[in-house]
Amino acid sequence: MKYEYILPEHGEEYPTDALEFTASHVSHEYIAEDAAEWFHHNNDGWDYDWPVVIEIFKNAKSLGKFDVERESVPQFNATPIKSKNNAEIV
Repeated sequence: MKYEYILPEHGEEYPTDALEFTASHVSHEYIAEDAAEWFHHNNDGWDYDWPVVIEIFKNAKSLGKFDVERESVPQFNATPIKSKNNAEIV
């Protein structure tokens, strides 16, 4: 289903600033999480301070405002250290 969202605490207003996204959930909380994921990946959301307040709309009717937190997942990468003669140290 198609929905729209805005970030009201960042000065956005409906319908002028609304962005469309698709969600397959029924629960409004999950729909808000989908909107946050869409915002993060497609609309510079990684550059915002989280949590953010997201207001969800369907057919121009507000489904509510939701405080959405972003969880960080650490990722670790290892690189072999080489000796002076360019051989890997074991």
